[in-house]
Amino acid sequence: MTAPQALAAVKAKRAVVNPNYGFQRQLHKYAARCRGEPEASVDQGTGSELTIAERIRLLTDSVPQDFERKANADEIVPRLYLSDLFTARSEADLERLGITHVLSVLDFHPVIPPHVVAVHIPLADRSDANILEHLDATTTFIRDALAAAPQNRVLVHCLMGISRSATVVCAYLVATTNMSPAQALAAVQAKRAVVNPNYSFQRQLRKYSARCCGEPEVLADPGTGSGSGSTVAERIRLLSGDEDATVSVAITSSTSASTRSTVASTSTDLVVDSRA
Repeated sequence: MTAPQALAAVKAKRAVVNPNYGFQRQLHKYAARCRGEPEASVDQGTGSELTIAERIRLLTDSVPQDFERKANADEIVPRLYLSDLFTARSEADLERLGITHVLSVLDFHPVIPPHVVAVHIPLADRSDANILEHLDATTTFIRDALAAAPQNRVLVHCLMGISRSATVVCAYLVATTNMSPAQALAAVQAKRAVVNPNYSFQRQLRKYSARCCGEPEVLADPGTGSGSGSTVAERIRLLSGDEDATVSVAITSSTSASTRSTVASTSTDLVVDSRA
């Protein structure tokens, strides 16, 4: 088989399969090395006949309605939750948690229950994705929703609640407390052990922090990423295993006005679906 043929064969058995572009490119290099042939190019688009969004729908829509699943949402600070897509799509979970606002950070438009204020940020979990351009808007949305009424609760999610949505929550902490990016990430990981934003998002989070504070950007080691010593695989195991082992941390926001610049309150990249 060629690399495309092998990928097609695996997709035929598991429709949701869609390796990221970097892995597909490396697979082509591997095939060329095995055969002693020139490397074939690969399209940087979807890489398949179905988009990632369509494959995710195939995966999520195949879950039976009576499937018993523990809600996968963690309260990072009072009234601010971080979760996966399954929880955000569940009307029962949202009502049980008292969620009034949902912020989705996905490369496709999710179907969110109609009783909440829903906002969608179209963004893929890729190293070349520009999450920085959305962070002022997401921080403003979270801040304003929580300030509007004491009973409001905000849930931020991406696909698994690991990278994109975690970066958004970290940015909110950076902008509204005295936390550095590293401290914000550690605080979020303490409440949700699976969190591990990709290195590019961590770099953009540091740029966001530097912009808020008017300070030079602090570099981080691209090896471990979060600096916690845990791999994504280890965090996945933590998520699916004993979640009670996570450590709680105290988060303060007393210096938000004096240490952070005012976050811009207007943006054109939010897709708001207010159905409350």
